Amino acid sequence: MRVPWTLLGHITFELWRHVLLITVVVVLVMAFGATAQQYAKGLLSAVDTLKFMILASVPMLAYAIPFAGALAATLTYHRMAQDRELMAAQAGGMSPMALLVPTLAAGLVLTASLVVLTEQLIPRFLQRMGEVASGQAAGLISRAIDRGEAVQVEGYLLYADRVLNPPVTHPSVQDHLVLFGAHMVRLDEEGDMASWGAAATADLWIMKPKEFTQAELRTEGRAGRTDRVSEVIYLVRDAVGDGGRLSGGRVGEYRSRWTMPSGTGDHPKYLTWGELRQVARDPDPMGPIDAARRDLAYHLALRFVIGHIVDQLRAGRSVRLKGVDASELILRAGGIQWNDPDKTWDLEPPRGQPITIERFRPVEGGTRTYDRFELGSGTIDTALTGDPMNRGLELTINGKAVRTALAERPASDSFEGGVRDVLTFGPLLVEDDPVARLLGLSSTELLAAVEAHNERWGSEDPFLRAPTRDLRGRIEKLHKQVLSKQHERMAMSMTGILLAFAGAIGAMRLQEAPPLAAYMGSFLPALMLIVLISTGQQMIDDHGPVGIPVVWAGPMAMATAAVLLARRMGRR
Repeated sequence: MRVPWTLLGHITFELWRHVLLITVVVVLVMAFGATAQQYAKGLLSAVDTLKFMILASVPMLAYAIPFAGALAATLTYHRMAQDRELMAAQAGGMSPMALLVPTLAAGLVLTASLVVLTEQLIPRFLQRMGEVASGQAAGLISRAIDRGEAVQVEGYLLYADRVLNPPVTHPSVQDHLVLFGAHMVRLDEEGDMASWGAAATADLWIMKPKEFTQAELRTEGRAGRTDRVSEVIYLVRDAVGDGGRLSGGRVGEYRSRWTMPSGTGDHPKYLTWGELRQVARDPDPMGPIDAARRDLAYHLALRFVIGHIVDQLRAGRSVRLKGVDASELILRAGGIQWNDPDKTWDLEPPRGQPITIERFRPVEGGTRTYDRFELGSGTIDTALTGDPMNRGLELTINGKAVRTALAERPASDSFEGGVRDVLTFGPLLVEDDPVARLLGLSSTELLAAVEAHNERWGSEDPFLRAPTRDLRGRIEKLHKQVLSKQHERMAMSMTGILLAFAGAIGAMRLQEAPPLAAYMGSFLPALMLIVLISTGQQMIDDHGPVGIPVVWAGPMAMATAAVLLARRMGRR
């Protein structure tokens, strides 16, 4: 039999004409909706709105193409069926499956396009969209101040006479604004002024996005939220005000911290297929994982530091400590005990001897000064400073009833200066600082080190419990997100051929139905298919592999129904 190229070419032309037209319309509508949402939140300026809409058009193709394929096939074949062109082709010897060849070819092209889009292009465009949306905060504040308007952020009204945007030098800072003639008003729940403050100059830092730890979520009252946010820090060093913390006139320094949602960050949806596989093998480069890993490393380092001090003192040996000014301290004590009510380590004096600290300070010429201190009692305080993205470890010795000696050499017994009620030494580091070594460990190695520490401890160390569970939870969550994205992208790619084929068969089966009924017969299955895939993807995010059957339930059901209908049409 001769191949009816003319008819097949006509079907192909009509099919692709409708695919392109429907794709453009659906993409424009969806991109406009996404852009309007960001613009309404104040995250976009008027100039950047068009840029954001153009960028949003590419990710919207993942949803527009399946609908376009289904509706285009329905439009093409339903019109041909009602015009009896399909009946004439079958009377001429063409089988129904031969008439569906253009649809199958178009479906394969659409599926291949979705594969390229979902695995390569869309992740990069989503990243760029997030950067455009989240990077506008400083610009919006600057433009509002230039226009003489106040800016409302997180229950505050901020106004300034003038603003400068100096270069950013710190790696964790996204933008830095210097405000001149700054005024800030805090609003209550009714929108009335609760307090106000003013300063000649103020600094406003917009930090790069980060994800809260579980402890921070509880502290900030944001339980249940794991959104990535940008932190805004407002700092003035010489302010006047009325009410609130500024009551009473001038203060030396005032700091306020806000948070705002961030449109970008380390999330699997921004990664290509190859990057997803790499992250599944090595999650440490992801920001939330790295933050939790560093947090756990500092907690474990603090445990190692205290363990070293306890072992040295209980063994009757001295402890060598280093100061930030390159000084060296030698601590001698009879032992050390944990004081649970005060959360400190109490130093115990040797038998018949006081607790002593010898301090050596380098001076010019290569020599060192020597100081000797005798403590009536003393404690060692340990603390982790900063947040998980920028941790620090502080160790201080607080002495009471301290007798001070100034001498030229350690053998001298001449004391001067009397007794001080309180004297603090710090911040200090142990001679063998474990921080650098622990920060060099991967998450897997660090968790193994925690397990080894717990075995020596005899049970789970309460101090390490929260950061350990946080790191494990984030790794588990990341693996779920990677798995959900992989299955979602594969299932979405399959919708290209499935919906086009189902739309064509549905149109041929409903050839006597009104056009609207045929279109709804194509649109509703396409909508249900997308909803099932999205629901399954969210289930994998929340519960793991249990959501995989839900992701594939729609494609499998649609493929089965299409094959059965096609076989029935072939027999007829």
